[in-house]
Amino acid sequence: FNLNGLLFAWGAGGCGQLGSGGIAESEPTPRVVDALREVGRCMMVSAGHSHSLALVWNEDTERECLYCWGLGSSGQLGLPRQSL
Repeated sequence: FNLNGLLFAWGAGGCGQLGSGGIAESEPTPRVVDALREVGRCMMVSAGHSHSLALVWNEDTERECLYCWGLGSSGQLGLPRQSL
């Protein structure tokens, strides 16, 4: 992410871990994760093999929110197994 809080993603994306709204086999150049741009400023990010997480500051609510996306078949996204 940059100093303005925009998150960029690139690389393999076959499980939705790039946050582009779809499943891309590969994204060779960095692209802004647009869904987070609308929510707030990215403060921290963590990426696994097939999932990603971002801590975002929302100035309207003055709260930090955690967003997770990608493959969650083993609980990587913090969802109960029965809801996967």
